[in-house]
Amino acid sequence: TGVLVGAVSKNSFFDQVLYQGDVLLSIDGFCIENNGTVDIEDRRVSFGHLLSQKFYGDYIDLEILRDGKVFSFSAFVDNERAAEPLVPQTEYEKRPTYYIVGGLVFQPLNWNFLYHCADEGMLPTDLLFYSEYGQVDETRSEVIVLSRVLPGNSKVGYQTIRNEIVSVVNGERVKDMHDLIKAFEGNSDAYHDILTEGNVQIVLDRKCCDRESQTILDNYLISSDRSKDLERKKWLF
Repeated sequence: TGVLVGAVSKNSFFDQVLYQGDVLLSIDGFCIENNGTVDIEDRRVSFGHLLSQKFYGDYIDLEILRDGKVFSFSAFVDNERAAEPLVPQTEYEKRPTYYIVGGLVFQPLNWNFLYHCADEGMLPTDLLFYSEYGQVDETRSEVIVLSRVLPGNSKVGYQTIRNEIVSVVNGERVKDMHDLIKAFEGNSDAYHDILTEGNVQIVLDRKCCDRESQTILDNYLISSDRSKDLERKKWLF
C-alpha cells in the first residue's frame, strides 16, 4: 500500500529526497493506505495530517518504494524550502510590492493582483495559467508583470501595454523582483531593453527614463519608485 508521488516542487524540502514515480509507504512509521490515509489512535486521517504536525527544524522519516526496492530517508523541514506557490495567495493588510522605471510599473503576480484585474474586466489567460499551474524552479521564483505604463516622452507608443509577463531585461532573464531591479540598475548601456513572454519588446532611452522618473512620480503623487519592501538599502548587487 502507499501513494504514488506525481511531482515534487523544486522549492520543497522533499526535493532530491522524493522523485516522481516513487511510492510513499510510510511517514514516521505510520503506514499509508492506498486511499492516502493513516491510522492514528484508531482514527483514519489523511497522511497530510502527519506533515501538519511538524515544525521548521524537525525531521520527517520516510519509507518509499523505488525501482522495486524499499528505502528509508529523512527530510529536514526547512523554512527556506517550504514549497511556497509561484503565485502567492491573497494577502491582507499589506501594501502591494512595486518597482517603477521611467513610468513602467512592475509588480509580482499574486491573487490580489488577479482579483484587481477581474474587477477591471480584464483577466489575461497567461496570468491565470501561472496562478493554477506555475511552479517555482531554477528560472523563476516570482512572476513579474509589467502592469501598466505611465505616460511620458520616452514611452510614446507603449502607453497601452498592460499586464505583460516580463521575461528578459537588458539581456538578463528575470527570476524575481531582485533580478529585475539588478538588471535595470546595473545597466550602463544607452538603452533599456525589455522583452515579455508575449514577445513584446520595449526599448527605452536610459538617460531619458532617468530624467523623467521623478516628474512622473510627482505627477501621479507616488512617493517612491519602489515599495517599502524593496527599499534600496535591502538590495546588494
